[in-house]
Amino acid sequence: SPSSGIVQKFGGTSLGTNEKMEKVINIIKKFKQDNNVIVVVSALSSDNKEEGTTSRLLAAAKSAVEQGDFQTYLNQIEDTHLDIIYTLLKSRKKREIIRSIISNELNEIRTFCSSLSVIRELSPRSHDKIIGCGERMAASLTSAILNDHGYDSSYINLSNIFDDEVLDSSKRNFQII
Repeated sequence: SPSSGIVQKFGGTSLGTNEKMEKVINIIKKFKQDNNVIVVVSALSSDNKEEGTTSRLLAAAKSAVEQGDFQTYLNQIEDTHLDIIYTLLKSRKKREIIRSIISNELNEIRTFCSSLSVIRELSPRSHDKIIGCGERMAASLTSAILNDHGYDSSYINLSNIFDDEVLDSSKRNFQII
């Protein structure tokens, strides 16, 4: 039984490709042998920040506000995640579950972007909703890969822990880190 706890935080560029995600999984597995591990992840990103999930989510939102084609950005995000899913997950059932989670997250953002194209404004609260999608997808994907490798792992969505006043970055006088 693990004797102590450890928190590991991985930034988006350390997760953004199959090879990098595999390295992260191996780091987690190494520490998980002797510790209870809590893993915190950022949205997936490549070495080029413009190609990262957060940048693409914000580009999609901006495009939607300008009544442009936001779908291309969301499709690119989906492709990146699906590439990792179909490369690193061995279990067909687990692949389908996580693919569904990713699709649901992105479908929610597609609907949201459609609304943005009508209201033509991105408020601070809408901005926060958009960028949170990337972290939720990365966390659920990381957890699924750990499970597929035989490690107990649970994805915990912290989005609903705080009320809207705390989460609205335009209204708080502190930073959630």
